[in-house]
Amino acid sequence: MGKSYTCNFAIPLIAIIIIQMVKENDSIKQSTIKMTLVSFIGTFASANGMMTIPVLIGTLGLVFMIYKKTTRFLVLCFVAIVPEILQFVLYFLYSRGGLAL
Repeated sequence: MGKSYTCNFAIPLIAIIIIQMVKENDSIKQSTIKMTLVSFIGTFASANGMMTIPVLIGTLGLVFMIYKKTTRFLVLCFVAIVPEILQFVLYFLYSRGGLAL
């Protein structure tokens, strides 16, 4: 169930948000908040989203950073993957027995 959410909803929505950020139709801060929320939900939908969404954001961010010739875009993409990083750290600690919940 979570894999279908990630593939059918989160990935296309993140791609659309990044394209809107490049075209500057929307405010960059608003787009970053939208992308962060979608990636946050995608992370909790499945473990697949924990790895797939940051790769997508990083790849598209790198391509559009080269297109726009600015590093600000990549920094905003890094802010959007903070939920995945936190979720991965919690998952790693929990699976290794370092975090007993």
